[in-house]
Amino acid sequence: MKKGTKLFLGIILASMMLGTTVLASTQGFEFYLVPERRVSTGNYPKADAEQRAYVSTTYGDLNSGDKVWFRVRYANENFATVTKSTNIYTRMTLSYLKWVPAGGAYHLNGQQDTACKQVCTVGGNWTP
Repeated sequence: MKKGTKLFLGIILASMMLGTTVLASTQGFEFYLVPERRVSTGNYPKADAEQRAYVSTTYGDLNSGDKVWFRVRYANENFATVTKSTNIYTRMTLSYLKWVPAGGAYHLNGQQDTACKQVCTVGGNWTP
């Protein structure tokens, strides 16, 4: 084998051995929402330094008159992301308000809009 080929293969092998994959820590949630009351998941660590959190609402009994607000908070309850709302089953991206490293503890908040007068359930997955 030529010297250049050996060097190239050595670099490829070394990068494969040193490379690591960080998997996001996706968590399930199910919120029983009462008008004007906030509910939260437990605190979960952020597995990466991506500056976005993801929320997917996949089941429940939402109807067109419901509006549910989602936001990620730090373990100390301070706001970590922007707030977004939905009344359908969808995937949302929540941007962090400032740079956050991997490893911190975060929880997802859900709250029904004050205009809603009935309870509802919504569930799905979220990734800090």
